[in-house]
Amino acid sequence: MKQSIERLLNILFPELEKLVPDLHMVSVYALLEEYPGAVQVADAHLTRKKLLHNASKGRYGDGKAILFRENGKVFYWF
Repeated sequence: MKQSIERLLNILFPELEKLVPDLHMVSVYALLEEYPGAVQVADAHLTRKKLLHNASKGRYGDGKAILFRENGKVFYWF
């Protein structure tokens, strides 16, 4: 199951692997449940950054949310 998730993430949001120490973290899963791909992350409003903050138990703050969003924009093809 984890290998399937990793393969899908390499297609949907390849930069994510460089932004987190492990793709199988609760905070990553929470982010992907709400925003399943780079395009959705890029479109996310920064008022939703609390999602990442809460899921990571405070380890990821505003800066990390902005970093995720900016990296999602790299794959924004529309």
